[in-house]
Amino acid sequence: MIGAPCQEAREYDCIVYRFGLVHSSVCVPKAMPVADVVHNTNLEHPTGLNHGWTIAPDPFRTGEPNPCACNTDPERLHYLMVC
Repeated sequence: MIGAPCQEAREYDCIVYRFGLVHSSVCVPKAMPVADVVHNTNLEHPTGLNHGWTIAPDPFRTGEPNPCACNTDPERLHYLMVC
């Protein structure tokens, strides 16, 4: 699975566990609506651009789908974001 451990996650946390210039990866609860994933990612790590972060249309570089299951918590998902 993709990403770093998310053991510190609380029920409604949106954790940005990888952060780059044009891509970031976030770990969120499965129940979190996609609009909230986008909103919380932009709130925590604003891009400074008009369009901000969105869900990437592509899979992770390992080929895993976007989103994919969290590797440490079955109740969470990982999303690849792009700006």
